[in-house]
Amino acid sequence: MIVPVSGPAQFRVADNKVQRYLVDPDHEDGGPKCAFLLSVGFSIDDPITLMTALVGHPTPAMLMRADPVAYGLRYHCQGPMLCPDGTAANIRTVWQVNDRPRSHPARVMTLKPLRKASRDR
Repeated sequence: MIVPVSGPAQFRVADNKVQRYLVDPDHEDGGPKCAFLLSVGFSIDDPITLMTALVGHPTPAMLMRADPVAYGLRYHCQGPMLCPDGTAANIRTVWQVNDRPRSHPARVMTLKPLRKASRDR
């Protein structure tokens, strides 16, 4: 029997996670993510739009798995995220809840652009 994964009740995106990582073109790991985010209409000068889109990304249907980590649980969500250019980018977001699940908002750890789903011929 498959048991559905239960996710956190709240999600949070820290301003510095966006500005110093996801939309920092010079960040070693964030640079390629920044290029992707800029290509779908997000802006370095408008972190609030990205923060809002990220908080709206995790839904029960997109929650793929929850993995225990040293300080809590890490949740993986996968599916479309609405973008400023009007597209829905296929991404995976990773969120972490420290200590006891549901006691703290889940913090965004990262995002990863995924390939578009192939269309049936």
